[in-house]
Amino acid sequence: TMTNVSDQPTEWCFWSRTLARGGGICWAPLNPQSKFPRGYARYVWKENRIETENPGEPRIKKLGNMLTLQAAGKESLKVGLDSDAGWMAYATGRLLFVKRFRYFPQGEYTDALGFSVAVYLNDRMCELEPISPKAALQPGESYTFDEEWWLFDYPDAVEQPFDHVGLGKFVESHTALSE
Repeated sequence: TMTNVSDQPTEWCFWSRTLARGGGICWAPLNPQSKFPRGYARYVWKENRIETENPGEPRIKKLGNMLTLQAAGKESLKVGLDSDAGWMAYATGRLLFVKRFRYFPQGEYTDALGFSVAVYLNDRMCELEPISPKAALQPGESYTFDEEWWLFDYPDAVEQPFDHVGLGKFVESHTALSE
């Protein structure tokens, strides 16, 4: 929860980061109505820009409506999505971490190009980053952006081939946000 303790109106969004050790795979559902041609965008650090048209990179794979990112390689990779699913997951070995949060279809997502989810990774770590829509707060007002986490023993997701569709169904059937 954030509270505007100033005497002026302000606008902010939550940008939550959870770090996991590298070597695993991150999943984020793609928005079927994405504003990005490939459903996601990739930060190009050396050129200080975000690539939306051809953000190819060997650690990124599109499998149906799921984006997978492998936490490998010395060079860091950051990807942003306008995902509307309200969850992302990460696995190393048989350990599956699921992070759920609310997506607000009418919300104004102001991070970079309007991302609701970002992932930053390399061989040492993976950051799972849900992003809230902008909240306009008058003095004394508060805004909460809840997350709920689950940890599961799950078949080895890092080994290929892997049932990515089954993972999405598993997450949807085994996790739900509290009201």
